[in-house]
Amino acid sequence: MLYRLFIYKSIAMSPNSESEWKYRRAYDLMCCFDAEVIKKQIEAETGGKCSVHICFPPDGNREKAFLYIAAPYTMVREILPYLHAIAARNQLVLYDAEAKRPFDGSHDNTFNILKIRKQELLPCIMSEMKPVWKLHRISGYYDKRNNISCYTLTVRKDPEKTFLERTEDLYNCLKRHLWEDEKLDCDNRAFTVSGESYSLTFTLEGYYKHADKSGYYENGRARRDLTRRMNMEVARKWMNGCSDIEKEIILKRMNFREMVIKFPNPADRLAASIRITTKWLRKQIFDVSYSGLGPYGAAVVFHVVPDDDHKDADSISVLMIDEDAATFILPFVHDIYPYFYKRYSKENHIPFEMWRDIINRLKEAKRMIVNDTYSPELARYIGRFDLFVLDRYEDPRIRKSSDDYSPAAFVYEHRYEIAHLYEIFIQWSETQMDCYAWGRGMFNIEGP
Repeated sequence: MLYRLFIYKSIAMSPNSESEWKYRRAYDLMCCFDAEVIKKQIEAETGGKCSVHICFPPDGNREKAFLYIAAPYTMVREILPYLHAIAARNQLVLYDAEAKRPFDGSHDNTFNILKIRKQELLPCIMSEMKPVWKLHRISGYYDKRNNISCYTLTVRKDPEKTFLERTEDLYNCLKRHLWEDEKLDCDNRAFTVSGESYSLTFTLEGYYKHADKSGYYENGRARRDLTRRMNMEVARKWMNGCSDIEKEIILKRMNFREMVIKFPNPADRLAASIRITTKWLRKQIFDVSYSGLGPYGAAVVFHVVPDDDHKDADSISVLMIDEDAATFILPFVHDIYPYFYKRYSKENHIPFEMWRDIINRLKEAKRMIVNDTYSPELARYIGRFDLFVLDRYEDPRIRKSSDDYSPAAFVYEHRYEIAHLYEIFIQWSETQMDCYAWGRGMFNIEGP
């Protein structure tokens, strides 16, 4: 397996360009440059330790070339400084296809080690665990501190072995192929091979397409239990039915702190993340999203503020509520934080103590919506709700043209839908409070 890199010229050279590149066709943002000259520079300065190919985008445009560079993993650390220097002095982008990000001048060698480790270990598992149905990579995570890959091994029935014996086989296989500085952990009903700053986690399922049991080690013994969730074969089918953006968000949730705490087993976590998209978000009346940091679009966003160097950014979840739907929440936020509308489209960093007051205010609002809809206190808030968000769910017995129609009557008919929106906000907020109570101090609320 080769390490892949790309060099190209782009109009999106600003620090905020990555999301723009991702959600547009890549070649729309490409510019022309002398690819032949750059190719010769790379070959000369790297001493032929990598292969360089001139390629063209699939739109048939032969003017917008880019360079595809491939090298063995063992050579990457040596050639990267040369490639980075060539790209920088020619105002080009060097994209690391393995790390899936533009190269910024730093390179963590543990990323290479993890790739090499996978090349050695995965074939051993496939060979020694026969008969096997599939070995699926279900998630991967990379930052400046950790390199993590998670897999599910689904086995076929072996007429000569029980599922417990197959579980013991996997444990022995991993144990047998450990490097000297690695260890094998069997926590969270999974098998984790870990070295310095990297790990590979495996969950075991059986059998075949209709796997309903998982194998794991506990207290030094092989054990089995029902999965009590969709197996990974079913999960892949659900994923295939999702849009590209939904798939991206499903995988983002694999890193959220609260998801890791609630579902420490990665297969359980992936199944839960898929359910959130397919069985929960799609059924919401209001436009609500449970995703990660940026981009946000026309939504009001709520999230914990990342640390100063953003090392923990991938572990932070974001509750995004469409701007119209957010009108049911923001008036109550304004009660606690009266400066919000003056700073609507800017970051508003709010201490946890104030956020607790906001949560309590929304709990009181939920009580009023359900039990005291016609109260004078609630009336002054209803006038600030965008009721048109609920128009398509309007009860036909209530007509805006009738003499007895009132906004309060409309809210009363939809009080449980509105209360459910409040409950989403409350539950998400309280989960964040629990996850970060040990030291985090600020939430952010920001309009589009």
